[in-house]
Amino acid sequence: MLPRVDVLAGFDTLYGMMNEPRLGLRWTALDGGPRWSLGLVMEGSHAFFLRSASLEDRGARYLSGRRNWNLMPGLVGTFQLRGPRATRFFADVRYHVALDTEPIQRTPLGGLPPDLVSSGSVPVRLGAEVPLSEKTSYSVSLGGDFRSRPEDATFMPVVSIGIVTGL
Repeated sequence: MLPRVDVLAGFDTLYGMMNEPRLGLRWTALDGGPRWSLGLVMEGSHAFFLRSASLEDRGARYLSGRRNWNLMPGLVGTFQLRGPRATRFFADVRYHVALDTEPIQRTPLGGLPPDLVSSGSVPVRLGAEVPLSEKTSYSVSLGGDFRSRPEDATFMPVVSIGIVTGL
């Protein structure tokens, strides 16, 4: 969009059980020329779940850590090997704030749950973008989500493969 600002748009799905359009901005705070950079990122999303929270025990919410609304501020660092079409390595560390607008009470006689419940997690990703052409690369990343919500997995490993392109 601008020399130091990128617009992010994405769509995640968990086999159709959860569908999540995402929007965000990335600002390059430190620019080391063509070889490295460090940026601040802010991403927001709304997740649509196939099943309501009251019918789900270990489903899409448990696996993804997502809730109805999600905010993820963080840091993204990149380092590129020498050469015009060299591999670029990246590290992405964020704080995920999940806002649940349909919380449920899991204990008998617990009363009505609040209208909004928030929780946090720390997603960490390490990976690489390998160029296929001038404007397109494939991306491979490994990492995991460290979660604080008691009904979610404490740690969820993540492996992702994707295509990155520019317009």
